[in-house]
Amino acid sequence: MASEATEPVRQLIAWSDVDHPVPGDRPDVALLEQAHRHRILGLVLTRVPPPLDQATRLRMLLQTSLFERQERTLLALAPILNAKSLKWTVERGRAVETLLYPRSALRGSADIDLIVAPGHHERLSRCLRTLGWRLSVARRYHGEEVWKKPHQSTLEVHFHKPFIDWSRLQHFSLGGRLLPALGWEDQMLAMSEHLTLDHAHAVLLLWCYDIARLVRQRSRDLDWRSLWTRAGRHGLRYCVTQALNWARATYGWPDEATPDWPARLRPAWPPPAIPTGTLRRWAMHLQAQLRATRGPGDALVKLCLLPISWALWRPGAQMKYQWWRWSRRKS
Repeated sequence: MASEATEPVRQLIAWSDVDHPVPGDRPDVALLEQAHRHRILGLVLTRVPPPLDQATRLRMLLQTSLFERQERTLLALAPILNAKSLKWTVERGRAVETLLYPRSALRGSADIDLIVAPGHHERLSRCLRTLGWRLSVARRYHGEEVWKKPHQSTLEVHFHKPFIDWSRLQHFSLGGRLLPALGWEDQMLAMSEHLTLDHAHAVLLLWCYDIARLVRQRSRDLDWRSLWTRAGRHGLRYCVTQALNWARATYGWPDEATPDWPARLRPAWPPPAIPTGTLRRWAMHLQAQLRATRGPGDALVKLCLLPISWALWRPGAQMKYQWWRWSRRKS
């Protein structure tokens, strides 16, 4: 990332990358506030000696409280969902934190993400209502719902993830109980889709670091050619390429970590790891949405947004180059 990153962002990257030595001077309060916004405060504080200012201590107490609430919610729900024979799994969040990070409560998370298999969504909804959960937001166009219950963590349920291979689930331990998690290839696809389609307008360093840690630690468990084939089958090649470019430009990993990644996917220049400018971020978001359509109606709506994306993108040559690359991949 680096040439395009501001000095505070470069410092955040250096302090949050726990696989490398401590970068030097103690981060100031403003930098810790930025770390909290990017959900990497726990990572940064593992390398900062005490004492901490009061605001930082309060933020960590809040993060720990959210962590404990999420654990209670998952441990209460898991046996009930299993007893109903529902096919479900934990996406990102607690699963990624447990499987990829050295210890718990380092990775900030605002809610619990669950994925439910096709055909199980209605049964899951009925089960949650029976348990006192209330449907807060329904984004059926994006295939997700937000459920809330007093004194419980917010649940974000995803029911349109056709790329998930339910035969490749793995498990992680939480509070002495084994909970289902996505396999590594599915985890990469889900992370890439989440980062590129849902949050390209506000990229957080945490998501880039998640992908970087997955590549660094589990590269041998990933079949990159199979991943590329599956991404193409579900319209996610752009998402995977863009997410990997952002993560590598930000945190980096050695070339040998991705030996089977097709060389032609590497762009002529790395796209910015942290997009700058509101219009440019939204243009990138629209551009990404155009590349992952879910049916004829979805494609028609997104094609109507293409002129807006074209008008907002600056510089125009960069947009034309990206469009040319996409057209070549489609052909």
